[in-house]
Amino acid sequence: MPDTQTAVRSAVTWFEIPIADFDRARRFYETILETTLPEAQFGGARIAMFPSEGGGVGGCIDAGSTFRSARSIATSTSSRCAASRSKASPAAATVCRSRSRSRR
Repeated sequence: MPDTQTAVRSAVTWFEIPIADFDRARRFYETILETTLPEAQFGGARIAMFPSEGGGVGGCIDAGSTFRSARSIATSTSSRCAASRSKASPAAATVCRSRSRSRR
């Protein structure tokens, strides 16, 4: 019988966030995450990499994508997200709606 108790560390290993305004997006994520996103060129696209710990999920913002980014973010009302919500306006984002998990 297969071991059904084996935990998956992460189903996602890489993500890319399409952006239209590189400098604005980079400033936003650096402000929200309180870190620096190093810039790089990849396949002709301007990207900035999110920090990741050895073997963890990695990702970037991607100015070369044909997709378009949103101008707002959605957050929950949990205390974990309170800090991110308070940083949204200074980072040029708009919190359009907060919703608790109990309102499904």
